[in-house]
Amino acid sequence: MVFGPTHTFLRGLASYAFASFWYRVEVHTRVGGLEVGELVPEEGTPMIVVANHWNSAADVAVLSCYFPHYRKLHYWAKSTLFAPGLPRKILLDAGNLPVDRKTKDNQKLFASSFDALKAGEAIAVFPEGGSYTVHELPALKDGASWCALEYVKNLRDPRTRRVLSDGSTAKTDPKDVVISIAGIAYSDKTKYRSCAVMEFGPNIPVEPYIEEFLVSPKTAVKKLTAKIHEELVKVIVNAPDWESRHAATMARKILWPDDKKLPLRHMREIDQTLVDLFAAPNPSASLRRLRRLLNVYRDALYSTGVTHLSLSSLPLPATLDPSVPHPLPTRMRVLGTVILSTIACLIRLPFFLLPLIVHLPVYLFARYAASNALEEDQAQNKVALGLVLALVTYATFFAVACALLWTSIPWGGALLVAIVGTIAFVAYHNRLIDDNYRKFQRLLALWTVLFALWTPVAQSEASHFLHSVHPSLSPAPPRPDADGQYVSLETEDETDALMGATTTDHEDAENGDEGSGREGESKGRRKPLPSPALFSEQDHLLGNFPHPHLPGSHHHPSHQPNRPASPPVNGTRTPRSRTSTAAGSTRTSEETTIEMPPLASGIAAHEEGAPVTRAQARLPRRSRVREVRALLRLRAETVARLREALFDSPADGDDEFEEEFVEASRLYAGTNGNGAASSSASTRFEGRENASRLLARQVGERMKELGWRGAGLGSGKLA
Repeated sequence: MVFGPTHTFLRGLASYAFASFWYRVEVHTRVGGLEVGELVPEEGTPMIVVANHWNSAADVAVLSCYFPHYRKLHYWAKSTLFAPGLPRKILLDAGNLPVDRKTKDNQKLFASSFDALKAGEAIAVFPEGGSYTVHELPALKDGASWCALEYVKNLRDPRTRRVLSDGSTAKTDPKDVVISIAGIAYSDKTKYRSCAVMEFGPNIPVEPYIEEFLVSPKTAVKKLTAKIHEELVKVIVNAPDWESRHAATMARKILWPDDKKLPLRHMREIDQTLVDLFAAPNPSASLRRLRRLLNVYRDALYSTGVTHLSLSSLPLPATLDPSVPHPLPTRMRVLGTVILSTIACLIRLPFFLLPLIVHLPVYLFARYAASNALEEDQAQNKVALGLVLALVTYATFFAVACALLWTSIPWGGALLVAIVGTIAFVAYHNRLIDDNYRKFQRLLALWTVLFALWTPVAQSEASHFLHSVHPSLSPAPPRPDADGQYVSLETEDETDALMGATTTDHEDAENGDEGSGREGESKGRRKPLPSPALFSEQDHLLGNFPHPHLPGSHHHPSHQPNRPASPPVNGTRTPRSRTSTAAGSTRTSEETTIEMPPLASGIAAHEEGAPVTRAQARLPRRSRVREVRALLRLRAETVARLREALFDSPADGDDEFEEEFVEASRLYAGTNGNGAASSSASTRFEGRENASRLLARQVGERMKELGWRGAGLGSGKLA
């Protein structure tokens, strides 16, 4: 089948649009010793290209515009779209192949595909069946396998080998088809001026499956699909859950804040190595804390509307010691940085003012187009609307230039100058956009930080948040006992200690802690002291809650904390719960908490049923000032924990550490399916910590091998 001018026009338009959207696109192969041009066959060899589909039309643009040898690719489309007349002519001219899904005859189903393959052309297939945002490759459909095996079967028959669907004969003898594996990844698939990379795996021959296909078609097809899935997994990033995937992405952005310096050749391996670290079985408490820190920091960046790169101009603390509280940047230092950044932007502004004014509608409307779209559709929406507005803008610019030049020079010269001027103007804008865009983001983030540092937190807001409970930290719901009373659910999960779960009043009595209430006052009526459950998740991860050892705290440090009973309805008093003390008697306790909706949900506290006053109901749910200050502390804490985990230099007794790790790992491997170990709990904990430490150090060494050069983690030494 012949590609027409429609395909050439559409591919050229897509190349221009997505080249403006992405900063850099690279094509590599994971097959050692071969270049991409050597691995991917040139024109004349029939191919079925199988790729993942996680970014809608952007994936199609990457394949079509950056495919090796600049080969043209066919795509499947439903036969119902090929209506007689102009629609059919345009679709066929663009290289689309009609597929009749209603027919049961596979030879008819893939008739147009066979014609393209017999002509030595390539067909691109997304076997997932659609575009999705997923953390791992889902089960694949069998369309590509059926097409490849049916094509080889067609070639085996001398009567159909050279016959095309319209009855004509192929000019050359058809060749066997090759299945090519392509994985597409993005540094940030929704962001303007991000990077993309396409990585090819080894080709899959079809001949080993054809004999079985002639006997048992479905079995052979399933085996070939499984092989495609196996090879496709190797060229994309797969994670068992979103928490590990987001933690790995955030860690990579901390290690390489600037995409310009990111080694795209190794980006997939970098992400997959970090995913394997955070998804490791039986992680230690420190590793789980780091994973949670990375996720909370990512959410905080999204909530405040800034990026980690835009905060990179703010220096990190001189000593990145996770055991030391990290101070906020001083107001004067941030003010000085803001002044310098503002001056730098003002110096550049005259050179970029005209392109900025002309393209401002494109920026704003493209951003609006992606505001409510799915994650996998945001890039294509930005590009589509931005392209339309850009063409209108450039046409207007061209018309204005012609009108201004028409009176001074002949019309032919005016057209030529207008065309050249428009092209030069577009190139000038693309040349300056990267640096100015980054400086604008940085300046906006600095002003946000400066405003947060110079603005005090309102007392009413501080009180509102002090008596709020984040759902991820709220206690487990109570369950009624046989008497209808609510009792708390006890747990010995290590996460409780990590997240700061509190002890109940009856535990205080067991441990001999009488609290800090007035003498003779009933503890059941005592006003509860602020507990870790009353603070946000960021405060817990940063340690900003009353420590058990501090005076006035009624939490005993030596007791494994249990989750206190929480009310079944927000704002109501917890029913009295009967709990046996050490002496065998019973006592009651009660406590009132107010639960908050999830972070960044935009739901006010009074809408969640919390008992607040009218004045408090008018307050915003979250303080912008408090958000930004917490973000700065989160940034320092997250960077410190990541640096400590990956790059902390081992002590002099590293050999002893290795021996302890081997012994602890051997004992830890003796655990059964229920988590019970043959050794003590302390030995299991030590083995888990040592295993995680060693794995993290190995990942850190691998990051250095893949191109990390020490940037992004501050210059201070770990204490």
